[in-house]
Amino acid sequence: MMCLSTTLPSILFIHSSLQLVTDLQTCVKAQYSEAYAEKVELSNLQKAARTICYIQEQGIGSREELREKKKMSEDKMAAAESDLKKTEDRIRTVNEQIHYAGQYLSTRSVHKGYQKALVKPLYRHQHEKDLDRYEEAVEYFRKKGMKIPAMKDLKQQKEDLLAKKSAQENSLRAAARFRNDMRTASINVNWIFSEDSVRRQNLQRQKQISRSRSIER
Repeated sequence: MMCLSTTLPSILFIHSSLQLVTDLQTCVKAQYSEAYAEKVELSNLQKAARTICYIQEQGIGSREELREKKKMSEDKMAAAESDLKKTEDRIRTVNEQIHYAGQYLSTRSVHKGYQKALVKPLYRHQHEKDLDRYEEAVEYFRKKGMKIPAMKDLKQQKEDLLAKKSAQENSLRAAARFRNDMRTASINVNWIFSEDSVRRQNLQRQKQISRSRSIER
């Protein structure tokens, strides 16, 4: 396992967003323009330098550690997404309860009137819509196995959940940035090592050519 800390130079790091290096082999424009290819190569070196600084800042000393940190960042992102989804589901449930609690409160007096009515069929006929809404609300909470909650308690729950959601959204954005940086760093480090391998191969070929020429002389 190749150690990054002993292979890559230490550089002062000013944090900025990591960017992926460009593969010259698949860059069509670079195939037709040597000047553009040189510009891309320079840009790649700058991106590689920022990547080296970033992984050193993260305390990553090997490619294996980089792979582990990348996996950790993906797990953290998935956990943040899951936590946010649970909170959003809970908010939807509380909103639903607020709806039916409000429906219950707005029709409760009509139901009381029905209970006291001397001619119940006539009263129901006159107030059928409101009575149906009252019964629908009561049935909703009955199926949930819960007493009809106080509206102020439901609104406080919603307020707390919205604050929790806001904090979780911030955590999710941070987790997404970290995961994206880890993915970019992983790709760029693979490029750095592959480029280093190519340079070593080219140097080895040059040495072989030089030896062959010396023998011929």
